[in-house]
Amino acid sequence: MLTGIMVLWGAVINAISAYLAFSRLKTMKTPTDLVNVRVTIVLPVTGNAVDMTEIVRRLERQTLRPAHLIVAVESEADPAFAIAKEALAKTGIAHDIVVAGLAERQAQKCLNLQAAIRQGHGDDGYLVFMDADIRPSIHWLLQLILPLSGGNFDLVNGRRWLMPSKSTFGSHVVAMIDRSIMLLPRMDFVSTCTIWGGSIALSFENARALDLHGCLDNTISDDLAIARQAKLKQMRIVAPGSLLVASPIDLTIAQAWRFARRQYQICRLHRPMLWYIAMSIVIGRLAAWAAAFHLLALGYGPLPILALAGTGLLKQVLVARVAGRCNMADATSGYVLQLMLGLLQPVADMFHLSVLLSVSRVKRLRWGHVTYRMNGPDEVFVVGRASY
Repeated sequence: MLTGIMVLWGAVINAISAYLAFSRLKTMKTPTDLVNVRVTIVLPVTGNAVDMTEIVRRLERQTLRPAHLIVAVESEADPAFAIAKEALAKTGIAHDIVVAGLAERQAQKCLNLQAAIRQGHGDDGYLVFMDADIRPSIHWLLQLILPLSGGNFDLVNGRRWLMPSKSTFGSHVVAMIDRSIMLLPRMDFVSTCTIWGGSIALSFENARALDLHGCLDNTISDDLAIARQAKLKQMRIVAPGSLLVASPIDLTIAQAWRFARRQYQICRLHRPMLWYIAMSIVIGRLAAWAAAFHLLALGYGPLPILALAGTGLLKQVLVARVAGRCNMADATSGYVLQLMLGLLQPVADMFHLSVLLSVSRVKRLRWGHVTYRMNGPDEVFVVGRASY
């Protein structure tokens, strides 16, 4: 009886994931309205890997052209400074490069954002934060601004869509996990509210109401700090169904594990409830598979296994359709690998569980070339810097 319930629970988890992907398909549409407003984009960058030429090219092609681009680096010694300076010399978009200095009690990215906010011209219009590793579509900026210009919302957020540039197992397993998370509905409680820092839009008026500069002090996470402050201020947040933003990745399995661990280190520190929810889902589904094989061994046949594998496969088919609707479909080899991961869900779940267990306690975090010690959500210290 208990084993049957466990199998049913695993199938229900997969069915819910499939339903969420199907629901997302129904809400996706390309914007047709046009707005003429002033938008300032803030872009924190660091290191050699940033492709500023590609970023600038994509910003120039936006259907809503940005009025001002502010690139923030930690120092002129940062290779990103020279890269940005060269790329921006060729664009007609008004721009500035600001040097933030070295962070001591917050994430370097948060200090970079603060320096950029001080540089912004906040008399009117809108402020947009973007990450350097995204590849926005031509309607990206318009999709961010339209819900704000209508006056129905106070903050608009995109959702990251990891796109493996090569069909490596590491890239695809972390993409499978992350995509499922990105398709979840918003959970608007203080303990669970999240936004993604790669695409955030709000008016300058709301930025001042949030004390956007102040809430980035003493924190490792820009997006979760902003999300919490917005929730406490009772701001209306929306993540439009079609606003999925490509974020290319090329990771070995070890790199994928470290990437996922960093995400969950921040989650464990700032949103422990989400860590508990993730643990319950992953353990529940693994228990369902174990129960299915136990029933097979008892002679009840393969139906429980087929139910779990079938709902996992259906989920991946619908997730692929969501990606295709946004012109972000995987290559054929990647699509096949994603389907295989759906059929063999325990493989991804074991990877996921190992990451979750590794962050049961969070003290240190390596992000880029900076190492942080975290004594609590509002107690962050820089304890080391490596070369760029």
